[in-house]
Amino acid sequence: KALAKYVRKVCGVSSGDALEDATRLIQHCKNATPPSATAFGPRKTLRHVLVRGCVSPQLLHERFPQIKGAYTQQALDYGKNSRYGDRWKISCYIVVLEKWKPKIMPHEPMVSALSDVVDMCCRRFEEWYLE
Repeated sequence: KALAKYVRKVCGVSSGDALEDATRLIQHCKNATPPSATAFGPRKTLRHVLVRGCVSPQLLHERFPQIKGAYTQQALDYGKNSRYGDRWKISCYIVVLEKWKPKIMPHEPMVSALSDVVDMCCRRFEEWYLE
């Protein structure tokens, strides 16, 4: 449902078929010209944009077995008053902040698999932001 709504918003039309809509969205992204940060103006909120070439598809393809092997959902304990208690499992963290509550640590195998990719993305974001 959410994919169809987003595809309709971005591409103008949705077939309602997830695979077809995903293919349409990928094609749209391939053809889109990513804006520079200044295109939004100094007082406007920056939005998500596609920045081509930030991470090599070949690098991700080569790294995929390591990423897949490293992935595990990490349990978060929101405490006894949470409806989830210690059963909440979410994502697999590479970067965390000290002040996060509940406290969670980065998953070391995923850090090994992707920390250089995260660094590349951060450096590219900085370049884009300063354009």
